[in-house]
Amino acid sequence: MVISTATFGQWIAGDKIDERKVEKWVPKLAIEYQGVYHFGDSENESDLILIFSTNKTIGQIRSGSFSTDGKLWIWNYETLEDIKIEGNKFSSSSANGEFVTYDNGSERVKGLKITNPWSGSPERGQWEIGVRNGSLDDYLEGNFTQASLRLLDKSELLSLDKSNLRLMRNEIFARYGLKFRVGGEMESYFRKQAWYHGQHDNVDRFLTELERENIKVIKELEKR
Repeated sequence: MVISTATFGQWIAGDKIDERKVEKWVPKLAIEYQGVYHFGDSENESDLILIFSTNKTIGQIRSGSFSTDGKLWIWNYETLEDIKIEGNKFSSSSANGEFVTYDNGSERVKGLKITNPWSGSPERGQWEIGVRNGSLDDYLEGNFTQASLRLLDKSELLSLDKSNLRLMRNEIFARYGLKFRVGGEMESYFRKQAWYHGQHDNVDRFLTELERENIKVIKELEKR
């Protein structure tokens, strides 16, 4: 990392900040880091979600860009690999940093400082803080969000009939904006949901390891 000598050389939510007001954030339990971290602003904004699963941490970046005709905002997703959290230090296959707090003048906010940020706000050699601004429950849409939050156990799904199991499985794809077959049952259902926007012909590359495992479990019960 290149250390900036400027007092206001770093960024948070698209604005330069006073780095002297940044402190380490070390909670009692690491799971307190779970949540949604917002980076950048306007066309450079993105969210990093951190999910503490049974045996590993899931991290996924959601960012977007306008379609070629400039009319639609298209969301894309990148799953981080090899996430490790030691103390307040964060590392992964493509982004590294540490968990911090920052005094913005009215309150001390919690966030994740990334030393190699993916947004376009910081200049080369500068870091950026993503503010934890929401819970996973607020971030995820739908009636079966647990399928994207934690590993499902077959026993908890036995009370669902085949129709609801199918909705749960397809809701995972719908959250990523999968375009369902026009006129089909899933397309008819999800286009009535205010949060749904069909944008991609295939979303398999967006799925997290946790979601892939849950899809397998749901499919097994659907066959039964």
